[in-house]
Amino acid sequence: MNNQVEGKQINQQSQQDKKVQTKETQKVEKVIEIKPEIKFYEKLVIKVLKQGHIPNHVAFIMDGNRRYATNQGKQKTEGHFSGFVTFKKCCEWCFHLGVKEMTVFAFAIENFNRSKEEVEVLMNLAQKSLRKLANDGEFLQRYNIKVKVCGDLKLLPQEVQQSMLEMEELTKNNKTLLLNICFAYNSQNEIENCFSQIKKQVEDKKLDINKIDNKVIMENMHIKTCPDILIRTSNENRLSNFLTYQSTNTQIIFIKENWPELSIFSILKIIIQYQLQLYKQKQIQKQIDSCI
Repeated sequence: MNNQVEGKQINQQSQQDKKVQTKETQKVEKVIEIKPEIKFYEKLVIKVLKQGHIPNHVAFIMDGNRRYATNQGKQKTEGHFSGFVTFKKCCEWCFHLGVKEMTVFAFAIENFNRSKEEVEVLMNLAQKSLRKLANDGEFLQRYNIKVKVCGDLKLLPQEVQQSMLEMEELTKNNKTLLLNICFAYNSQNEIENCFSQIKKQVEDKKLDINKIDNKVIMENMHIKTCPDILIRTSNENRLSNFLTYQSTNTQIIFIKENWPELSIFSILKIIIQYQLQLYKQKQIQKQIDSCI
């Protein structure tokens, strides 16, 4: 009798899990179909910004999806779907601004410690949503965006790894914008991997140990250039183990908006602040040069 009851409970749980998975799959498919079109006022803002110096490399810590969902009275996983739409918008803004490289912190190694449901939603978004963006005529091809996935991919489920590699392969010839997606990533892991590679090069006599310098280190990092601006959303004032080596000369900006709330006007303020800082630096350098 007990076995029958247990079997019935397991069956009910299995059916419930299938319903949840079906619902989440439908949400993923729905968010894939959202195609944000750049609005006239966004074009106007971008035109104004392009009168000044545009940063070559912009990095984002996409934080606050769960907080946004909680503030909206929704489940935390809903915030990731809203965040994915903002991610696409941000790629579009960077493309039209003429930014050459964009890096996003999409999934930290530490995020594996989150709830099973949330991790599955994020893996599903990575496997299906990101991958589909690389198809012919889709977002990444339309904007000529090349994708590089940065992180410890062996930590990911096999099907997610495969989708990531396919996305890189399908976009490898795109040239307008390089999009670094940091997934299963943190700086500590990146630095450890970098020095493991350097150590092997020395052991294989491909590198002289006395020639190891910053250039060699950067060549062996996942992210090979330093961002001009690093933006973290959700009012958190820390880097959270993201690009710690590459950010020594970076303008780091913390803003109160949660990631899904990021707008073109947020970008407007940040880039004007960057341009003003750059102008001040040039003026100071002119004064120094005049005194020499």
